[in-house]
Amino acid sequence: MIRVVIVDDDPMVRTGLRLLTEREHGVAIEVAKGSSNPEIATNLSVSVATVKANITRIFAKLGTGSRVDVANRARDAGLL
Repeated sequence: MIRVVIVDDDPMVRTGLRLLTEREHGVAIEVAKGSSNPEIATNLSVSVATVKANITRIFAKLGTGSRVDVANRARDAGLL
């Protein structure tokens, strides 16, 4: 049996944030700042429904359901 381990020092890869689209990345940063969905919508000039959809996709891509986890990953990646 051969085991392959890929090590990447890029914090965006390590935290999973590299998987996000540009819009999802912006939403993730707003989440990490502690912004509410309506605040995010206002800051990014999109609807609250769009913010909710983006957060759902972020959670799915990162394998989490926690805004705190998204915030921790953003901090770990040096985005804040």
